[in-house]
Amino acid sequence: MVWAGDITYIPTAQGWLYLAVVLDVGSKRTVGYSMADHARSELVVDALDTAAAAVRWS
Repeated sequence: MVWAGDITYIPTAQGWLYLAVVLDVGSKRTVGYSMADHARSELVVDALDTAAAAVRWS
């Protein structure tokens, strides 16, 4: 199992929206993500937590 991640930002009417995504390299499937109004480390930790939970349930 190999995962890769990325963070991007999206302009909205209320300001920037930050998106962290965790991808499974083998299947090219999104296994976790998180959105917030900041790019602090919690954003990435939340994305990894959702990915880990998704893998446990699949």
